[in-house]
Amino acid sequence: DIGLNDLTAIWFHQRIGVHDRFIHYYENSGEGPAHFVQYMQDLKYIYGRTYLPHDGAARRITLDKPMTYEQMLRKLKVASPIIVPRVDNILTGIQMTRQAFGSCWFDEKNCAKGLTHLQNYKKEWNNLLATWRDTPRHDVASNGADAFRQFGQVQARMGFGGRKQTRSVDWKTA
Repeated sequence: DIGLNDLTAIWFHQRIGVHDRFIHYYENSGEGPAHFVQYMQDLKYIYGRTYLPHDGAARRITLDKPMTYEQMLRKLKVASPIIVPRVDNILTGIQMTRQAFGSCWFDEKNCAKGLTHLQNYKKEWNNLLATWRDTPRHDVASNGADAFRQFGQVQARMGFGGRKQTRSVDWKTA
């Protein structure tokens, strides 16, 4: 989740067979892309893909020569950032993530803060109507949860090769 006015949140993920392992979580506020790239390099992981939310292709983050977050990461030598397609209804994205959750394993120590955010991600309460709204509450938990939602959306819409999945319409080739 790219947070220019709040937290930027990163989940570090590896796919092993059919299992999705979340091995690290990091968040910070008020830092530019160079900070996050340096943090990633300091971890000494070997990286495959970097997934960005849909606004990674639109947000402008520099004053002298306007660039998107995606362009800035490319300039910082992050290989092939992939933009996760926008899901128009946030509840659809949340449901995609719920469906993908069964394959997940978390490093409890290195993902502790992110797991706390997932546990505290809640719907907004409408006092006037005394009902839950359809939208999640935007608070400290939502940034980490929104970043994790990108995983669910990638799993459901793109697969982990970074290309949009297509389904065969012919039963003979399914």
